[in-house]
Amino acid sequence: MARLRLLTLGTARGSRGGVAIIAGIIANHLPDETWQVSHIATHRDGPALAKLKTYACGWLQFLTQLPSADAVLLHLSAHGSCYRKLPMLTLLRLLGKPYSVYAHSGYFENFYKQSPSPLKAWIRWTLRGAQNILTVSGHWQQFYARLTGLPSRVSILRHPVSIPQDAPEPDEPITMLYLGRLDDKKGAYRAIRAAAKLARKPNLPFFRIVMGGDGEVEQARQLALQEGLADRAVFPGWLDEAARNTWLSDAHIYLLPTAFEAGLPLSVLEAMAHGLAVVTSPVTGIPEVIRHGENGLLVEVGDEPGLTTQLEALLKDVKLRQKLGRAARATAAEFALPHYLQTLRTLLLPTVRG
Repeated sequence: MARLRLLTLGTARGSRGGVAIIAGIIANHLPDETWQVSHIATHRDGPALAKLKTYACGWLQFLTQLPSADAVLLHLSAHGSCYRKLPMLTLLRLLGKPYSVYAHSGYFENFYKQSPSPLKAWIRWTLRGAQNILTVSGHWQQFYARLTGLPSRVSILRHPVSIPQDAPEPDEPITMLYLGRLDDKKGAYRAIRAAAKLARKPNLPFFRIVMGGDGEVEQARQLALQEGLADRAVFPGWLDEAARNTWLSDAHIYLLPTAFEAGLPLSVLEAMAHGLAVVTSPVTGIPEVIRHGENGLLVEVGDEPGLTTQLEALLKDVKLRQKLGRAARATAAEFALPHYLQTLRTLLLPTVRG
């Protein structure tokens, strides 16, 4: 029996960001005896000309491969991603081709609200034609259910995570790790200021803070120097999967005092899977997974004294770190890759045979 052919469209694999990671996971791991997967890049990192060429080539591949596809999965974000995908979604609906939308961006609600009425109508029309809308948290499930008026078609599919075979306590010094874009929304500057306050406190064990990610790297580096963290702060830049896993294995505490998220950050799940004590904010999908004092610590957005206090407790108390890390690792097992793939296959199959 011939396998069903799934066509996926989104950011090129190997590009930066969570969408590229998820696209790569689906392309590499979803194929089985039922499904084969072909991924078409509609966007990539690089200069404007390279991006335009990628989109043009993506359209050519899309038109060439669409007739033989049994289903289509489009990765959708706000702004440029939406503008690129709307014509493709329109063609799919007009042709009656089964398609699903994987909604990623935390900025989509504001983007939609600020769009002119004709664009809003176009977005609603294309989303209502989707057999599935896959979201990353309950917050976004409710948003897309309201937007389309079709709640039965909107499902939660949380990001998958690989669970390391074991997660031994790393060697000293104690390492606090931040992964994500270095900017104010993600909480990079709050993380640095909290670390600086702790570095000035007497009788605390020596620690370092690793700020992994791109964005406002030089501004963050300058803040660390001004705050006296020259011998403690490390800025490795954007990290690929192998480098990210290395730093996760070497860290004790994961720190993400973010003010805004698309849902549940993949980096939080990765930190939990590695058994780190997680300190983050109760925004969008995070409190659906992190239970304060049980498998992590939650600090309200903007509460820098509270952030410093929670981090100080973790620096002082190795047993607390280990307790939270063990519970986090147990929670992360619910998001293991096999479960994610089975859920995705279950959601996709009725779009072809239903």
